[in-house]
Amino acid sequence: MQNPDGTYFIIGYTTSMGTQQGGSDVWLVKLNNNGDTLWTKTYDFGHRDEGAGIIPFAAGNYLLIANLYTGQISTPVPYYTNDATYFVVDANGNVLKTMIFDVDTINRFHSVKRTSDGGAIMIGETSRYENHMGAGDVYIVKLNANADTVWTKTYGGYGKYDGGLDIMEANDGTYYACAFTQTQFIDSVDNWWLLRLNALGDTMYTKCLIHKKDNDDPASILQASDGSIVVAGWINANSNPLQGLNMGNSDIYVAKLDTTFYSYVPSILNDWHVNVYPNPANDYLHIYFEKQLQHADISIYNSMGELILQKNDVNENKCTFSIKALHSGIYFIRIVEQKEIKYTSKLLIQNP
Repeated sequence: MQNPDGTYFIIGYTTSMGTQQGGSDVWLVKLNNNGDTLWTKTYDFGHRDEGAGIIPFAAGNYLLIANLYTGQISTPVPYYTNDATYFVVDANGNVLKTMIFDVDTINRFHSVKRTSDGGAIMIGETSRYENHMGAGDVYIVKLNANADTVWTKTYGGYGKYDGGLDIMEANDGTYYACAFTQTQFIDSVDNWWLLRLNALGDTMYTKCLIHKKDNDDPASILQASDGSIVVAGWINANSNPLQGLNMGNSDIYVAKLDTTFYSYVPSILNDWHVNVYPNPANDYLHIYFEKQLQHADISIYNSMGELILQKNDVNENKCTFSIKALHSGIYFIRIVEQKEIKYTSKLLIQNP
């Protein structure tokens, strides 16, 4: 990450310096704007310790997350046991506060982001509420500006392995998160799992975007300038050693979605010509199509993903909605014909 003065922080781990109890230490490096090393710091928690993220924090300090690999359990597929930690350092890398999460076999953080209230939010996985070996849940921890825990939440189900990989705060104080899940399907490995959460971490809605038999994981989520959600990761990775290596069959995968996690198409898809007017709209919204619809459903959602208006089984080339009762704001139109999304678009409503 780059600092306002042009310097940089890099976080990771080292096996060549520090005390290295357990095999490695968290490694923090500060560089000048030419990439030259100003100083380095190591942090040893007594295990195989690896830094996972750093963000600017309150009062000119920095918040770091790390994972501490504490042991290994031999099962049909061996896996590491680990604790998660965050710690606050000043501009010189001196530790001001540390919190370690060691409540069960698996506790791990993957991403940390600063929040608009001056605090931070962290996402990863935990087995705290699972009684099945190797199982886990998505784990999210919200901190205030003093690095105290405001709330923690888990999301998942018994006997399957779920984990959070990235999270971001939207402009309205809610959150979008990307995760992997094996909870919803029993004939596959990891699936892309997207979550929309309110400001307290309660689930608003979720969607399993990809369901394949191989290993599919998102890695990062962000909101684009047009309001859409962009998620990147990989698909079709073979992670089952019983199937053989089968190297080289995974692909990078990027998805652009609306705020309800459906495919985002700004205007035209499959040669559809759709005229939505007025936009911005008030009182009435008119939608005209070059092609006549066949048993289509036309829906309007608000920015929270809630269904506001809908017309079902439309079999003509036009449609009108009365929007007098809707509040001003950003909405989304979606047209589904024969269970296939044909069109999505953003709509601005301006009512007095």
